[in-house]
Amino acid sequence: MNFIDRLKNFVDTQLGGFFFTRTYDEEIRIFRAKFGPQFKDYDELVSAASFVFVNSNPYLDYPRPTLHKTIQIGGITVAVDPKTNELSKEWDSILNKRNTTVLVSFGSVAKSIYMPQEYRKTLLEVFESMPETTFIWKYEEEGSTIAKHLRNVYLSTWVPQNALLADPRLTVFITHGGLGSVTELAHFGKPAILGSLLYYIDNVVE
Repeated sequence: MNFIDRLKNFVDTQLGGFFFTRTYDEEIRIFRAKFGPQFKDYDELVSAASFVFVNSNPYLDYPRPTLHKTIQIGGITVAVDPKTNELSKEWDSILNKRNTTVLVSFGSVAKSIYMPQEYRKTLLEVFESMPETTFIWKYEEEGSTIAKHLRNVYLSTWVPQNALLADPRLTVFITHGGLGSVTELAHFGKPAILGSLLYYIDNVVE
């Protein structure tokens, strides 16, 4: 890393510590109001814990020092059982429409409905230019007609992402690169196009 990279790391660490500390302090204040002033803060709780479960995977994450009580459980929520990932008739029918199927989802925070108009327009133009490809777009507006002129685009306010990624008929996943999505991709070995949206969270690492 050069000097600028190290400076960014320093600023990110300091800002992250500041904002998270304020959040944690507010949580502890609420707990103490409910359970009394003897309720321990996070520093005491973590220090006294026998184990600390963290949402990371040693095979996917950068090398870093850890303590003996740190247990990495990244991917524990990824369902790999075929019975669990069984799709409904509707989704099964959509996947059978064409030989190539693309899932487009930018997570639960950066919703597509809040995307700038020019971005949505660009996506629709890309979808239109590929009529032999089915696009499943997680779009959080019930009954939206934004893609009514495109027969190869299917909008849904919610998608069974885990089950779709587990299905061999899904060709590629276009995603913002959140930790959950990247973990699922790694488990299922699915190709993806990642576009980081939020620099200050985990997307740069992903």
